[in-house]
Amino acid sequence: MSARSGGGSSHCPLLQGSRRREPGGDASGFRTGASLGWGQGVLRTQGSQGSVRLSARSGVNRQNGAAIMGGGEDISAPEQQPTDCFVCRKHRGEVSIPGGAIYEDDLIYAGHAQIREGESTAYLGYLLVEPKRHAPGLADLTDAEAQALGLLAARLSRALKASEGAEHIYAFVLGDLVPHVHIHVVPRYPGAPREYWGVHVDEWPDAPYGGPQEMAALCARLRAYLREQRALDHSYL
Repeated sequence: MSARSGGGSSHCPLLQGSRRREPGGDASGFRTGASLGWGQGVLRTQGSQGSVRLSARSGVNRQNGAAIMGGGEDISAPEQQPTDCFVCRKHRGEVSIPGGAIYEDDLIYAGHAQIREGESTAYLGYLLVEPKRHAPGLADLTDAEAQALGLLAARLSRALKASEGAEHIYAFVLGDLVPHVHIHVVPRYPGAPREYWGVHVDEWPDAPYGGPQEMAALCARLRAYLREQRALDHSYL
């Protein structure tokens, strides 16, 4: 996966340091049936346009301000976030990504992958889904975080197909360079040659790349899709 979609020196989309290849070239348990405990999810718009707060059917019980998930996990007291973690800095608003948050609540965050330093474009539709709490890997997630991340990744995958015309969605978790777990949700668009399928999907010569404007417009379309689904099914987000 080309690091062109990355942005920042350490937060890579899949393989750091690769570039688009010419053909033939080298390249280096949450309780069953429990409703999702996302509380009040927020679909954010970028800049000063404000945010849309969606009331979701939730499995969260609040006791004295604490959020207790279905299995009795207390997720109300966030751990101290590292000051040098790129993902944590993004969640705190210290790093600006074109398009802003596509979805954000107390547990999870999703947005477009950033433009890599020294580049002017990113692979369009390359999304990252992350827990708000600093968790180094999958094994460090709570059951509530794991379910929330998986469900949001699935719903964003549907959005990429419906809104952007993706024909297939990849999901990767690597974690070799950034010690804050994040799911890469990456679309494959019609016309991608088979030799570029998988982690090299953003390297084919005609792969759709775009700058900040195109990224922001794509994120806006995904937010609109999630709103439409919410209107049809109030438990959606």
